[in-house]
Amino acid sequence: MAAILHAEGYRTPRGKDFRNATVGHIRRTYDLKSFYDRIHEQNNYTIKEIAKRLGVSYNTVYVWVKKNILEAELHTGRRFYICELNPENLIQSLTKEYRAGKMTRHLYTKTMNRLNEVHYEL
Repeated sequence: MAAILHAEGYRTPRGKDFRNATVGHIRRTYDLKSFYDRIHEQNNYTIKEIAKRLGVSYNTVYVWVKKNILEAELHTGRRFYICELNPENLIQSLTKEYRAGKMTRHLYTKTMNRLNEVHYEL
């Protein structure tokens, strides 16, 4: 955010460049939500966050994104994927992959158990 403000020519009231600390101070002072708080409200998470929630590796979730098993879009400004965590759709897609023989039984069982837990958390 500080880089964007700087690029657009904005300065602090004292005429200095915005820094990340300055932006953070403004966000806390005016009780503004962070980027991650805003995306989490919409059930969107990064690949790393989904991997942690489901107890699978980052690479596994990344493959799901590439195979369109998990709906995601690349956030151009931050250069990472923002994925929609919809347990019902993910269960259907993973079941289809498992039945087609493209997923091990261990990974399928482990992921399904965790998805059922996550479903109730949301």
